Amino acid sequence: MMFWYVDDISGLKAMLGFQARWRYEKSREFPHDARNHLACKAFERMADEVDNGDFNEDLAKRLIELMDVADGDAESAELISEILREVGFGYAPASVDDLIGRLIRALEPAEPATA
Repeated sequence: MMFWYVDDISGLKAMLGFQARWRYEKSREFPHDARNHLACKAFERMADEVDNGDFNEDLAKRLIELMDVADGDAESAELISEILREVGFGYAPASVDDLIGRLIRALEPAEPATA
C-alpha cells in the first residue's frame, strides 16, 4: 500500500479516498474475506467526515505538521502504512479523529527520559 504525504486537509481527504478505493479493489480480489470491505466502508466514512467538516481541525493540523517533519523518513512512512493497513484488520476507527489521533501518537517524538 502506498504511503501518502498529507500536507493539507484536502490531502487528508485524498489519502482516505485512495485507501477506500484500494480496499475496494482488494475486496473484489478476495470476496470471501469481509475485512477489506469493512475497511473500504470505514475509509469512505472518514473521507466523508473530512468532506463535511466533521473532524477536529486542530488534530488534523497537528498531523499535517508531523507529516511535514517526517517527510522522507522511512520509519515514519512504515508506521503510517502499518496503521492504515490495520483498518478493518483488528482496528476499527470510531471516527476520522480516532484515526488521526492514532497517527499522531505514532509520529510524536518520544519524550526524553527524566531522571
